[in-house]
Amino acid sequence: MAAANSTILNPKTIEEAWQMKEKYGPSAAFMMGGTTFQLQREKGIPLPPYIIMLQALQELQTLQRQAADGEDFLSIGANVPLRYCMDHPIIKAHIPMLCSAIGVVGSPAIRNQGTIGGNIGYRKGDAAASLLALDARARFIDEDGEQVLPLEQYMEQEQKKAAMLLAVQIPLPAPVLDFFEKVGSRETFSPSILTVAASADWTRTGRLKRVRIVIGGGDYPPERMPAAEACLENQTLTNGAAAKACEIILEEYTPVSDVFAGAGYRRMAAGMILESALEAWKEEEMSRAAEK
Repeated sequence: MAAANSTILNPKTIEEAWQMKEKYGPSAAFMMGGTTFQLQREKGIPLPPYIIMLQALQELQTLQRQAADGEDFLSIGANVPLRYCMDHPIIKAHIPMLCSAIGVVGSPAIRNQGTIGGNIGYRKGDAAASLLALDARARFIDEDGEQVLPLEQYMEQEQKKAAMLLAVQIPLPAPVLDFFEKVGSRETFSPSILTVAASADWTRTGRLKRVRIVIGGGDYPPERMPAAEACLENQTLTNGAAAKACEIILEEYTPVSDVFAGAGYRRMAAGMILESALEAWKEEEMSRAAEK
């Protein structure tokens, strides 16, 4: 997709792309799949004067399992298409929640063209919520050089200063418990009204550990719910623990109303969805215990 009033820049290396960004500053933006820019044009939002095309950079298009510092993880280049992620055997076998999240992103055409980095950069993407729940990390370049940070920190920092996302890293093995649900006016082909992603593991004594709960949707970028997570950490999944976590969500989650849904509806729906997730986890634990 070309922008009639924008100058298109075609770097041949990552270093050259970052030099272009440093040169033109806020007047330049990176383009991967281009679906976000397409949405902006449809809304009448002017595109930046300079667009730095990243499609030709091969390093941003790799998806592979890696190991570093004794840790195993899956590295997904920022320019890897969503559809490729969704169909990749490693993700299908080991990170099914990410497949579920990508499967409700826009339309098939958007999933074919859109990229994992673009979904993160959009800040309201369905895939971003699941990545936060998976404790994903971001590998990126900014004024301080190449870095790796938790994705949550990267998304907060990227709002304040320029950065170029290179890849997202997902620790392996993925959590044994996961949950993802999107609420929209339609299952696909529509923006999310509410997105809930959660993950956890079991301790040997049947308690939850490494609990992650992420809520987003609408104009509310996906964010972790630390108070609800802390409420469930190291707890058995009794009805009381689940009810308490759902009560905390109603206080911790502070969405805004828009033309699609009110804030009260979003809070109520988030609590009900979390309750459903915890009930499914409880049944899974009971089944696991019965097999011992």
